[in-house]
Amino acid sequence: MEKTTALLLVLLAVVTVTVVKGATKVTRLAVTGKLRWRLFALLIPTTYLYLLSFWSAFDAINDRFYSSGLLYVAVFLLLLVFSTFIYMHLSESEPSPVLSSFSSSLHLSSFSSFLSFCTPVLTACALVLIAGYLLYLDTSTFRPAKYAYTIPTPCSCSCWDGVFKGRREKGGAKSVYFNVEATTTLLLTLVACMLIAGNAFIVKAVRCIQGKKLRTPLLFAVISTIFPIFYGFWCLFNYYNDRIFHLLHSQVYFFLSEVVVACIACAQMSKEDELNPFLLWFGFSIDAVHLIQSMMDQFIANVLFGKGERHQVSRDIGLLLGNVGAMICIGGALVGYYRNAKGLKDNARGAMWRELRTHALLTIAMSVAHLLLLPLIPGLGG
Repeated sequence: MEKTTALLLVLLAVVTVTVVKGATKVTRLAVTGKLRWRLFALLIPTTYLYLLSFWSAFDAINDRFYSSGLLYVAVFLLLLVFSTFIYMHLSESEPSPVLSSFSSSLHLSSFSSFLSFCTPVLTACALVLIAGYLLYLDTSTFRPAKYAYTIPTPCSCSCWDGVFKGRREKGGAKSVYFNVEATTTLLLTLVACMLIAGNAFIVKAVRCIQGKKLRTPLLFAVISTIFPIFYGFWCLFNYYNDRIFHLLHSQVYFFLSEVVVACIACAQMSKEDELNPFLLWFGFSIDAVHLIQSMMDQFIANVLFGKGERHQVSRDIGLLLGNVGAMICIGGALVGYYRNAKGLKDNARGAMWRELRTHALLTIAMSVAHLLLLPLIPGLGG
């Protein structure tokens, strides 16, 4: 891991989140009939150039052509700003200075109105020309002297197919190597899903805080699952990448079950969302089973008896704190829910307490069944 790799990952994250959010909004507006089609028509070529500038920046920086890479990044950011401006005015219910200036310029009532129409058009044309020129320099065999960069000592990797480089030079040190194959597609899809999910959680949390509609215990419940989820994601990434398939089943189980807990908490994080106590009990039971499994598996040997290495001890403590934290936070949300029973009438209060007993018994039954089924999962059965 190096600074260049971190920059490339940031670019990938920005592109993934922006493209998904844009596609989601366009689809929603098109279905509801509120899409401004003229702005959408302008967004299509802008998005194309946006993706091309991203790939050119990625390729140039990865090949250590830093001077041209920084220019591509600058074009990428300009196109990001321009496409964001279009994105913000795609809905007919949102005011659009672009369309209003277009309408007023048709009458040419004044020179200023004419300029207000020409400015966004000329800006778009300038961005297209700059991006097209730089993309031409990147994809053609001609490279001006000011973009020249001495290629480092060639390095070889027998397991790298070099397909994503196309006909261009494949020698020299790089920060990122990847093969064009089904496993790479799966890994990139997994990374994209994690980025999208993280963005969705952050957006919802910020909106709940701004609107003062946040259920604080459930926010911290989601935060508690971040380390277990990231650890599971990183294990899955490495197991697939290293072809260690015999460990996949157990890791898929832990990863998906932690994701379920996070989704349960995130889905009810806003006070506008109806609180479902059964789902909270279900999430509580999952973390309880994870905690018991961790204590029975490696935590006692690695942490309590000191047999684990430093990274194993920190991993086990992090997973333990994540499970315990999620259980405490979900328990706090449940306590707040059942505390409201004091203000209810006798009949309603009695029904709520019966619901509490039923959910508690179901949670115990689910946890016991969960523990009994764990040995059936390959890699957990000893």
